[in-house]
Amino acid sequence: MIVAWVTQRLAKLDKDVVTQAQATLLGGFRDSDLDKVAQAVEYPREVHKADAERVDGRTLPEELLVDGEPLTLRRFSNDDGDTIGSEWIYSDDTTLRRENSQHWPMQSTHYGSDRIRVSHPFDDD
Repeated sequence: MIVAWVTQRLAKLDKDVVTQAQATLLGGFRDSDLDKVAQAVEYPREVHKADAERVDGRTLPEELLVDGEPLTLRRFSNDDGDTIGSEWIYSDDTTLRRENSQHWPMQSTHYGSDRIRVSHPFDDD
């Protein structure tokens, strides 16, 4: 089993990496990345469109509706306007669901010495 966290633009990722994934967790994307999303998913890619609010309700699977509404993935903010979470879609051979990142623990265990400094190769230090 391999897990890949992709932090680059999806459009720049090799097609083999995208199409051979057995499970995906994808968030919102701009237009140029949506073609690559379409290669990886079996539901309408438009649900991932970051600059839209709705999807064609006739094509969106029931599992991805929000209270019966065909909404694109949402970003959640607090009263100060700070982003506090966003929606993602998890899919594999048997599962299709929206995930809300507000419910994910944002802490992880640190392994290794606190004394080892990791530096960027272009640092002047």
